[in-house]
Formats: sequence, C-alpha cells, structure tokens
Amino acid sequence: MGPDDYYASIGLTASNFAPINTAFCWGQTMAISQNNALFALLGTTYGGDGRSTYMLPDLRGAVPVGAGTASNGETYVQGATEPLALASFSNGQPEKATAVPTQLVNSGAAGLALNYAITLAGIWPPRP
Repeated sequence: MGPDDYYASIGLTASNFAPINTAFCWGQTMAISQNNALFALLGTTYGGDGRSTYMLPDLRGAVPVGAGTASNGETYVQGATEPLALASFSNGQPEKATAVPTQLVNSGAAGLALNYAITLAGIWPPRP
C-alpha cells in the first residue's frame, strides 16, 4: 500500500496505524470534497448520501468475498454484507439444511486479527 497502488485498492496491514495515503476500512464517513477521486470509484456503494458524503467499506470482523456469481450459484453484490456459513454436524455427519439440533464444530482454522486499509491516493485505475 503506497503511492504506486491504485486508488481504492484494499490491502492488509499488521500495524496499528493506517499507512500514509491509506485509511482503515472501518466504515468511516468521508466528505466528497475531501477526495473526489475516491468518491468517483466508490460512489455510495458502502453508504453515504452521494451529495456531500460517502463511506469507506467496513471490514472489521468481516471476510472479503469476491463480487459476482460463485461456482455454487450464490451471487455476491459489491458492497452487500452476508453472514458467514458455519459448518455444523449432527452425530458426526455433515448436517443437511434441516431444523434438527446440531453442534457447531471448530474447523481448526486459526484466525489472525489484522487491519484492512484502503488506498486514498495513488494511480487512477485504468479501465480494461
């Protein structure tokens, strides 16, 4: 993340401060007059009134998912938030979509808390 990155690029940082020319993705409200270029890319996808304000994405406690249609047919719209699916098991077998009592099982994947930051100044992304 730096001046050689594209505007609105999002990356991870292990620091407890947003690097220069970035801001944490914490859903902050931004004044359009502060950064017209970033507003031109984000619009009101993540909130704001579109006249004087827009919002940055809020990735606190969230997992980014690519926008579009997944191989399982699920569609993910840019800016929408979706609950994460948890794996559940009943009697040692994977649970089907039913209403029977289940036990949630830790998948064994470890989590590491990092901060997402969005580039506020950089290179204008070219269109394909």
